[in-house]
Amino acid sequence: MRSSEQFSRVTGSSGRDDTAVPATCPAPALAGALSCGVSGENRAGAGVPKLATGVEQLGEYQGTGLAEVTYLARNPSGRVVHVSRLLHLVLSEVDGTRTAYEIAGRVTAEFGRTVSADNVQYLLANKLAPLGLLAASEPAAAAQAPGRDPAILTLKFRRVLLPAPAVQQVARLLRPLFSPVVVAAVLVCLIVSGTWLIVSGGFGAAFRYVLIHPMLLLLVLGLALLSMLFHECGHAAACRFGGARPGVIGMGLYVVWPAFYTNVTDAYRLGRVARIRTDLGGVYFNAIFTLPLAAAYLATGYPPLFAAIMLIYLEIVQQLLPSLRFDGYFILADLIGVPDLFRRIGPTLRSVIPGLPADPSVRALKPAARITLTAWVLVVVPLLTSQVVLILLNAPSLARTFAHSLDGQGHAVVAQLGGLHIAAGLVSLISMLLLILPAVGLCYILALTGRRSLRVAIDVNRRHAALRYASIVALLLAAAALAVRWGLLPL
Repeated sequence: MRSSEQFSRVTGSSGRDDTAVPATCPAPALAGALSCGVSGENRAGAGVPKLATGVEQLGEYQGTGLAEVTYLARNPSGRVVHVSRLLHLVLSEVDGTRTAYEIAGRVTAEFGRTVSADNVQYLLANKLAPLGLLAASEPAAAAQAPGRDPAILTLKFRRVLLPAPAVQQVARLLRPLFSPVVVAAVLVCLIVSGTWLIVSGGFGAAFRYVLIHPMLLLLVLGLALLSMLFHECGHAAACRFGGARPGVIGMGLYVVWPAFYTNVTDAYRLGRVARIRTDLGGVYFNAIFTLPLAAAYLATGYPPLFAAIMLIYLEIVQQLLPSLRFDGYFILADLIGVPDLFRRIGPTLRSVIPGLPADPSVRALKPAARITLTAWVLVVVPLLTSQVVLILLNAPSLARTFAHSLDGQGHAVVAQLGGLHIAAGLVSLISMLLLILPAVGLCYILALTGRRSLRVAIDVNRRHAALRYASIVALLLAAAALAVRWGLLPL
């Protein structure tokens, strides 16, 4: 799983979060900075500029889907920010000894256009300082502080399970698993074993056997959990194999679901192929994890092993879906070179409305990246919207089913624990948890989506007074239709 406030990269086993905001200097701002002087307030930081401690320039962003070349820099908080070539040149000349006048002369020689000391002061104070890249700057300190991430599908409440030095040691040991010979052997074994398991047709029998033996279900879930942890090691090892430094492995909440994650922000310094290898490293390690299980099942015929393998296969399929922030989302983002797909949904939708000009963030993309992004948006948005609508339409029946199932599981837990059937009681408790979490997650997503939709509607109506009455009528009609559907109003 990945999460970020600026442009960080975290990859994980249950889902991902990519709230990256490329911090580029737009063309109008550049034109203004180069064509005019700056006011006295922009000169507030005049003197000898210094980089904040820990700032690192990562070079050009390779395989980008942006039409113009951009560069990456890491601020002291560990976030990676996207900057234009001009900002990159200015940042490169800040060494703690050069004045703005000296920086301007050196940047002018590299940039090919005249850059004055006032221009440099403007870019330092208004572009680089807010990104947390300069020392002794209040805006920089604010930028470095981890703010609250407003995104819904993001990883929150993160806790470190394995610190970065330990992760790097593990990644170094597992790095040889990405050599071409080993990868080819693993894929061949996976195809052979997977085909044999599926053709054997023992899936249903294995799960029925496990369900009537609660202790074995705990074994299957335990193996699936170990596979998820090994998944994280795969991302870290792939990151290290490409030449970048993986960070911590930890655990957080993805909406309300517990999820493991690995910080592979440093992979942004790598080329496209290496980043995609990092994306695929988790499911590749899932595949490796299934091979000894398949060998053991072949030798023993033990049904729980078969059930665990099938559960891990389902996890692999889930991770490759590009709709939410799973591994497939990041694979798509790295293929087209656009790391912040969800943040571009709104601009992309506005850009496909006939008669409206394309959003600047969409116009800034290469044609292939723009076409792919638009296609992804036109598939994902209707898919997610239809799911939300179906949930709303069927909310009463879903609530009744949930209450009935929860009541049954609760009685089962009481009876099993009261009869000292500890294993069965633990399985029922896990079943209750797996029942409650999706319900809570759906309610949370619906509440946040509704609140944000209401804010957008209010904002639009404030700017366009003519829409107010139409919006009120549409809202009342939707509420009435929903009430009829739920049986609260007669037809």
